[in-house]
Amino acid sequence: MKKALTNKTLEALKPTGKRYAVHDTHCPGLVVRVNANGTKTFAAIYRYGLKQRRLTLGPYPIISLAEARDKARAAFREVLEGVDPQAVRRRKNLNLREGVDAFIEQYAKPRNRAWRESERVLKRELTSRFSCAPSPPASRRAFRYASSAMNLKGRNGSRKQVSI
Repeated sequence: MKKALTNKTLEALKPTGKRYAVHDTHCPGLVVRVNANGTKTFAAIYRYGLKQRRLTLGPYPIISLAEARDKARAAFREVLEGVDPQAVRRRKNLNLREGVDAFIEQYAKPRNRAWRESERVLKRELTSRFSCAPSPPASRRAFRYASSAMNLKGRNGSRKQVSI
């Protein structure tokens, strides 16, 4: 459904049994999604390549309509420049050392009691071997692949187990 969105029309949107979307006529591509529980979320819908993408901008009471329109226009500008705004939000350019630190902070410390040992081994093995190479975003999958590719041996020649 398409409407000229104003603060009054946003407040008048009521939840139904299912989630539905209301498209803004003033800013094409801006959508308000009303969930079944009544939460209203702004999103920008755009095409990047052959795929249609949706970039969530934020919930209605926290993000005003003017802010949502500004954020949507900024996202559409990025698409025109050839940049996918959703991928930019997810990706950070990290070098390997920063990637190891981010992995330890975000994943290993909260989930692994022996995170100090994992940190020591990852820093010793990864950063010493690949210190100058830029790395992809820090992910558990990437570090698991890198640690399995390394030959981690202990003093007596046994394989070193690093829990990632």
